[in-house]
Amino acid sequence: MKRDFVTDISIPGMLHCITVRAKVSRGRILSIRTPKLPREVTIITAEDIPGDTFVSVGDTEVPVLAGEVVSYYGEPVGLLVGPDPEELALLAEDAVVTVDEVEPVYEPDADDEDHLAAQRHLQIGDANKELDRSYQVVQGEYRSAAQEHMYSEPLAALATREESNLAIYTATQWVHHTHRTCSAVLG
Repeated sequence: MKRDFVTDISIPGMLHCITVRAKVSRGRILSIRTPKLPREVTIITAEDIPGDTFVSVGDTEVPVLAGEVVSYYGEPVGLLVGPDPEELALLAEDAVVTVDEVEPVYEPDADDEDHLAAQRHLQIGDANKELDRSYQVVQGEYRSAAQEHMYSEPLAALATREESNLAIYTATQWVHHTHRTCSAVLG
C-alpha cells in the first residue's frame, strides 16, 4: 500500500507556510520587516497568536514564535503564509529581523536557571547497590546534547477543515501532545 508524505498532499486552495527565523543568537527583537507582501500573502507573529504563546516540550516551556526576545540562532519569529511556496521562500530570505543583540551564553552554569533550557537527572533502580556489586566503577561528569531521531520525511503538517473540526495531518509519535498544543495555541 502506497502512503504519501504530508508534503505530497495537495488540496484546492491550499495555503503554504514558511518560517522567518532570527539570524542572531540572543537579544531583544526591535522589528520584523518583510518586503512588500502580495495581497494573498500575510505574516503571522507572536502577537497574532489567539491562545497560548508558549508550549510545553517535556518540562520546558518554549515560545511558539519569539515575541520580544530571541534565545537562539534560527529561532522562529514569524510565519509567512500564502499560496506559492517558492514565492514564500524568496520573501522569507528577504525578511529582516532587527535585534538589539546581547552576548550569547554558550556554557551556562548548572545553577544558572536563567540560561538553562532543560536539565534532567535520571536514576533507575538502586545505583549504590549496583555500584557495590560492580567489578569496576568509572566515575566522571558526562554531558550530551539532545538527540533527535531522523525523520524519513520533511517536518510538515497539513490542516484542513472537516465539517466543524480542524483535521491535522502530520507524521508524529506525539498525537495527544499535538492535539493539546494546537488547541491551546488556537485558543
